[in-house]
Amino acid sequence: MTPDRSWMRKTWSRINSAILRGLVGRSKDATSLPLVQVEWTADRTSDEVEYMQPQGLYFRPKVGAEGLFLAAAGDRAAAVLVDAQKRDDTPGGDGIGEGEGGLYYAGTFGVFLDSTGKVHLGAKSGSDFVALAAKVKSELDGIKSDLDAVKLWAGASGHTHVCAAPGSPSDHPVPPLVLTYSPTSPAATKVKAT
Repeated sequence: MTPDRSWMRKTWSRINSAILRGLVGRSKDATSLPLVQVEWTADRTSDEVEYMQPQGLYFRPKVGAEGLFLAAAGDRAAAVLVDAQKRDDTPGGDGIGEGEGGLYYAGTFGVFLDSTGKVHLGAKSGSDFVALAAKVKSELDGIKSDLDAVKLWAGASGHTHVCAAPGSPSDHPVPPLVLTYSPTSPAATKVKAT
């Protein structure tokens, strides 16, 4: 009995095309997952391929992005594309240390986590620490408290202040003003932004 070479050739072809590098020809965001057209060899294209991403991330890939075209059991009808990105859009090559990285778009980091645990928003290196809402409120409450004390102090004598001539005794002694506010920084210690 002669082996069926066409069956072997088809099986071998499916095995060889189960994992390929694919290039995004088009993309659209019309369903819960972005759909892409994938060019996976010089003359082969698959349309309406789901672009799979890790839990919590959702990005529509750009035309020309490269990714892994995965066809389970070689079945291209159930294929997906993963990890698509354009090589010239990655922010790598700028001295990123081991374990550092973040979210980027078109070659620029939007969120970067450095080796000290600081989060930088808007760039690889944020220029200033962000203000924390609770600390800002505390600072404003302290300023308000002192302004209330000044208001109370100014109204304590029950009159409008008229400057007496130097050396003349005042008919209403003015109580001493005691201010308690001492400024502190409302800045975060772990988050910087540009």
